[in-house]
Amino acid sequence: MAIGKYKGTFLHHMMRLLGILTLLSQAMAVHADTAIRDYYAEPGLHPYKGAANDILNEHIDPFSGTLQIKSTDILIPGNGGMDIAINRVYTSQQIDSLPNQSTYGVGWTIHFGRVLANEDMVERACNQRNFQVHTGDNPTLEMPDGGREVLIYNTTENNNTFITRGQWRASCSTAGNGGFIVTSPNGTRYTMDQFANEGQGTVSWYTTHIEDVHGNAIAINYLFNPMGLLYID
Repeated sequence: MAIGKYKGTFLHHMMRLLGILTLLSQAMAVHADTAIRDYYAEPGLHPYKGAANDILNEHIDPFSGTLQIKSTDILIPGNGGMDIAINRVYTSQQIDSLPNQSTYGVGWTIHFGRVLANEDMVERACNQRNFQVHTGDNPTLEMPDGGREVLIYNTTENNNTFITRGQWRASCSTAGNGGFIVTSPNGTRYTMDQFANEGQGTVSWYTTHIEDVHGNAIAINYLFNPMGLLYID
């Protein structure tokens, strides 16, 4: 009787363990198909989340464990505070994602802001009123410092506009390769219309023009290397 009791207990625990492993594998499969991280795994400084850091340019998200290292390589003062800052940002790769291709090294990015989207959701990004989608399918705004915020469809205006939790606003552009017109909380306007395929099911629209409320502007040009990877000219 004692042996049968222990045997039954062992089988019970094994069945529970198999059930937990099955749920974990299903969760990892869902995340592996998602090129853009959800709100809880958004890297970078965020107004609604804390970060741990031992040195000035290193930040760790305690929730997701994401590490970011940031360096401002060039800073040129501009008119009215319109400085030209070249930020180089490293973001540690998640265990369920593969690194995107980059001309700056694995995990490193240099840009003036971009919008990312899942490749299979490009057509839906600016036509959400015609589709049933959720925020996991939405495009994501990435700032030059590496911080990301999901662009949430603004249903009150119903005109293909988005807003983030940090009060950045975006509207869909109909010119050229499409893209977005993004406005920061201080009124600076970013034209993000340089399209690039990042690989691993992700596409981006990079900033080509920045203009503040005083009319000071910065234009950014891009080139593609022989492998088809985008870099700043």
